[in-house]
Amino acid sequence: MKIRTGKSEDVDVCILLGTAMHEESRYRHLSYDSEHCRRYADRLMNSENKLFLVAEEDGDVVGFLTGRVERHLFGPELLGQEEL
Repeated sequence: MKIRTGKSEDVDVCILLGTAMHEESRYRHLSYDSEHCRRYADRLMNSENKLFLVAEEDGDVVGFLTGRVERHLFGPELLGQEEL
């Protein structure tokens, strides 16, 4: 398995993976908006403090991870946090 930075051409398959994950999650009662996800992925790819990684197996994207680095609520220190 190879882990690499996500690219714009990975977004469609990540949206499909996200749909499947959402349908099985405890959040399935909430709406899933693929266009919202697409805009979010675009912000991830164009931000210095956000991360979009994909996992590849035999050239196919089989998973992804998003994260961010930002100041925590109570002070000036930076924290890294995974989102998905």
